[in-house]
Amino acid sequence: MVTGELYGSADFDLSARKAILTSKGGNVVFIAKYSKTGSFAWAISFGGTGNEGAGGMDVDPFGNLYVCGYYNNTVDFDPNPLSDKLRTSAGLNDMFLLKLKNLL
Repeated sequence: MVTGELYGSADFDLSARKAILTSKGGNVVFIAKYSKTGSFAWAISFGGTGNEGAGGMDVDPFGNLYVCGYYNNTVDFDPNPLSDKLRTSAGLNDMFLLKLKNLL
């Protein structure tokens, strides 16, 4: 698994298939999973119109993924469509710790 920041658009699937993620204005956080041999499994992103960045990630023994980083402006921390987990930063950059359940 890998996490980082994305500005613009990128294709995370290196095969002939496409898995394109696109930012909404500034940088967004992406998370992508690949097999041990490098085959693409999935990719998600979350963010808003400001800048977001990932500082690190870890997985617990139950398969929950934890991602930490920073954000500014208003961000939807749920990578699923039609979500309402909006948070607005109190200052220039606020920190976040996000738990995503059962992604592995």
